[in-house]
Amino acid sequence: MHTEAKLKEAFQRYVNDSQLTAMVPGQVVAVDEAAFTCDVEVNGLTVYDVRLRAALQSGDDGLLLIPKTNSWVLIGRIGKSKNQWATLMYSDLESAQFDMRTFKMQMDGNGLYLWSLAAGNTMAGLMSDFIIELTNMQVVTPAGTGTVSPTNIANLNLIKTKFLNLFKDAI
Repeated sequence: MHTEAKLKEAFQRYVNDSQLTAMVPGQVVAVDEAAFTCDVEVNGLTVYDVRLRAALQSGDDGLLLIPKTNSWVLIGRIGKSKNQWATLMYSDLESAQFDMRTFKMQMDGNGLYLWSLAAGNTMAGLMSDFIIELTNMQVVTPAGTGTVSPTNIANLNLIKTKFLNLFKDAI
């Protein structure tokens, strides 16, 4: 048996027989966002269904970090189990999501998405509505009713565009 094959076999024995909690670096080869898991290659062996968060059920509160495929992660064994692993650290993320009761936040390469399930509002939607109302505002003065100047409307729309570049209204 070649040295490489012996090392792989020794590592597999260590993973299967060790009573200690193990932490090992590996490279992400696949991600299943729906199942909250990823597959990680460690020393030529694939560890399947590595947890991306503590809870595996949809709808549970918590933080979900999605690593990029081919990025590096540090995984750790859960307790003394032989086949339960979880991600501990990440070299590169595809996205991050935080759920807490009726408030949700998701961040990815396109921007930040904040929303309240209870109120049915997003941060981007609220800011858009606010700026639309400002641009349509009528001001009552002693000289009569006036509106927002075209220069102010253009500036407000520029602010809206910048805001929507950061905050997203839909995922």
